[in-house]
Amino acid sequence: MDFYNTNFKESNGQVIECEVQKYENGKITMSVTLKVGMSCKMKTNKKGESGNQFREGTIEEFVRDDLGNPIWAAIRFFDTNRVSKVELIKLV
Repeated sequence: MDFYNTNFKESNGQVIECEVQKYENGKITMSVTLKVGMSCKMKTNKKGESGNQFREGTIEEFVRDDLGNPIWAAIRFFDTNRVSKVELIKLV
């Protein structure tokens, strides 16, 4: 069973950095630190099409759930210049 763990840093009440860790069978298999202003890639579901299977953008902010934990990133994508909310686990 896979699961994810997130640690984060705040400044003035805003999340500025998140460390997302992927666990499989109780061991960390991947870890990434995401920061506001950082460029990132997200794998798309475009199978069978020629071209890039990734979307790239800049993290503008982290969005919290009802418990106050950041679980989404608001990303401005380079290809459309639009902001979308993406689950942090999609960026690992």
